[in-house]
Amino acid sequence: MCRLSVAELRPGRGPTLYAVGGAGGATDELVPLVERLAGDPRVVALAVAAEPGSGDTIATLAATLAAAVRADRPHGPYRLLGYSFGGVLALEVAELLGGAGEAVPFLGMVDSPYDRRHWPLRLRVMATARRGARRARSLAGQPVTDALRDLRGRRGRAGEREGTTVQDANLGVLARWRPRVVDRPVTLFAATHPDFGCDLASLWRPWLPQLTVRRVRGNHLDLTQTPAGAARLARSVSDALGHGSERVTVLVATTFRWPGAARLAVDLHEVGCTVDGIAPRGSALRAVAAVRRSHPLGLVAPVRSLRRAIEASRPDLVVPFDDRTRQALTRLHAAADPHTDSGRRIRECIERSLGSPDGYPWAYSRAALMTLARESGVLCPPTAIVRSAADVCAWRERNPGPAVLKTDGSWGGRGIVVVRTDADVRAAWRQLHRRPPVARALKRLVVERDPWALRARLSGARPTLSVQAYVEGRPANAAIACHRGTPLGEVQAAVVESDGPTGPSTVLEIIDHPDIAYAVKSVVSNLELSGLCGLDFVLDEDGHAHLIELNPRATPTSHLVGVDGTDLLAALRAAHGDETPTARPATYPAGRVALFPQELLRDAASPHLRTAHHDVPRHAPDLVAHVLAGLRDHRRTTAGLLSPLAEDAGP
Repeated sequence: MCRLSVAELRPGRGPTLYAVGGAGGATDELVPLVERLAGDPRVVALAVAAEPGSGDTIATLAATLAAAVRADRPHGPYRLLGYSFGGVLALEVAELLGGAGEAVPFLGMVDSPYDRRHWPLRLRVMATARRGARRARSLAGQPVTDALRDLRGRRGRAGEREGTTVQDANLGVLARWRPRVVDRPVTLFAATHPDFGCDLASLWRPWLPQLTVRRVRGNHLDLTQTPAGAARLARSVSDALGHGSERVTVLVATTFRWPGAARLAVDLHEVGCTVDGIAPRGSALRAVAAVRRSHPLGLVAPVRSLRRAIEASRPDLVVPFDDRTRQALTRLHAAADPHTDSGRRIRECIERSLGSPDGYPWAYSRAALMTLARESGVLCPPTAIVRSAADVCAWRERNPGPAVLKTDGSWGGRGIVVVRTDADVRAAWRQLHRRPPVARALKRLVVERDPWALRARLSGARPTLSVQAYVEGRPANAAIACHRGTPLGEVQAAVVESDGPTGPSTVLEIIDHPDIAYAVKSVVSNLELSGLCGLDFVLDEDGHAHLIELNPRATPTSHLVGVDGTDLLAALRAAHGDETPTARPATYPAGRVALFPQELLRDAASPHLRTAHHDVPRHAPDLVAHVLAGLRDHRRTTAGLLSPLAEDAGP
């Protein structure tokens, strides 16, 4: 028969939280966490120790725990939290209590795995490969005799382990437990540094359809055995229990794996927002601790998964980080039925996030936007929609000189070609007007987990093209925060370096230009925009700023601070919250910023990395570590730069 330990670790006046300890069978390991919980909850810790040879199972251990809970409090509602092995027990206790008609409004599992023998084959193979690689690296630096001794010791410990300790007995019980579908709300607090060889969220999602994932920076032991790790876990648990401070909830959404979305998320968290995310597998947005809940972006029906994320998070604001997500939000708004509660909430959320629906059709019509801006007195180059290469040639006869051919809805320098001759026009038209080739669409789906190219291919739709007069000069841009047609602030920047002639900027000089400020006010008010967006300009030789396009979503410079001290994210938080957050101070040497990791990728030997402000998010070491892991192929050329960053990234 198992041994039961029960201890009241905190005699608070608030609702009781029943916390189940890990496989070690001790309640005191939960003390660092319990001491740091916000509010005044009463906390009762429980732990069990299976008796070897007694036939104990997870079901019998859970029944013992459920009886102890009901002995302490005969009726619910009950709030349960389990650490590691205790998470599986808490799950089964919740099922027993729920089956008895009791309410379990909160069930939390802290970095809880189940036995590898029951993992999906793909995850088991990947985990084995990772463990083998780590073991090989640890042995590589040892003398041969020490390495052989270490291997023999591992084999010996593995053979002696079963049944020798409380932990071994409990893990032996866990090995006989098989997961099943449990359709109740469950919150998984997952360490950002997985010790089990796989992402625990991927492990549990097939079995827990109502799973919410909260990332907590650290590894499995940090969460209960170090003061900093326990504090981070306590903050996350307190937020989940509703004891955190009132915050604006922001859902950061992206269809890409770019780290920029995660950078935006960690800075939104820094100014006091609660941040959720939706992104494809492998995105840093799903790994950083600043993101409370991460939602998967489905390959088959990405728009549907976006809707599910909005319904689950109930955000005050959705911030799209790329154009495809922005376009998906407008489609979602159009498809939502305003006569249903769900449809009305979706539409209201998107309108808070993007602005007036009347402005949606203008956002991706380059020619229409330029016409609107020009009528408001904004300096813009001539722009027109074209439907054939002949249209472009005819337009160039009326507007001599170089021109730029663009596809509506393109981004990051894609879908833009500068043309100077009729031969250029015909070649550019063939390149831009065609549908994505099948082979490329399939490659993006399989390798990059990007379904959008295949969707475009299957729909048969061809992109809308516009032609714009080429303006000679220096590129510039403005990142903007706005609310209901009113600018809250902007960060203006002239481009010092970029990733190619038409590519995204990598080094910026923060500026203050009256033409840009006027264009921001005109476009934002005319389209009644809300949220984060950006405008692109060209500064001519006389210093005038020519507006060339709108980016109706968050841009990679949205987290920067303007020359006048404007903090866009703090301003956006204040517009949607009850209190005004403190703006983040920032000083940039000579006004210059080298964006991380963009400039590092463009040129690892760039002098700007040392002379400008290198925009490394040192307040988010888990994000830095994620980015550095992606830069391993550049290790030789970046070794001198990556070493101090890796130290900041932590374990």
